Amino acid sequence: MNNRVLEGVEGRFVFRKRPAALPADARPNWRIPLLATILHKCSIGQKASLKKLHILAWASRAHASQLILLDYLDGNIKPTDVLVRFEPVVNRAMRFMVAEGLTFRIQGDRVGLTEAGKSYATEIDNESDVLSEEKQFFTAVGKRLTEQLVTKLLKAG
Repeated sequence: MNNRVLEGVEGRFVFRKRPAALPADARPNWRIPLLATILHKCSIGQKASLKKLHILAWASRAHASQLILLDYLDGNIKPTDVLVRFEPVVNRAMRFMVAEGLTFRIQGDRVGLTEAGKSYATEIDNESDVLSEEKQFFTAVGKRLTEQLVTKLLKAG
């Protein structure tokens, strides 16, 4: 090792292990309102499978992904043209939502908004500066991404 780099440096060095910073989109305080908004705007009866939530969370991250999913829903591209990424942080955020009483588990991998969750999602929807781009995208998707299309999309990959 080249010790000349430290020549003239006084004092003692202390190295501490620090947690790695999470990107903003991986933090639960961003994912929780996002998932509540998805259930509120894109799900019949404000219930959906975790697979559907993963697809919509993935698509909402980038404009290019949004366009791909909208093209799929419009029938302009085949399911094999869509490559969805599943992220563990969606499941983690959903566990927080269940623990906070915002969602409840239904049989299998389905979840739904509780009354508190519906109120929370409505509050987010009423705030124009919160998730504005995402809400615009979810409004364009609407209820068109059915569970049948989710299954078709995931089987193709």
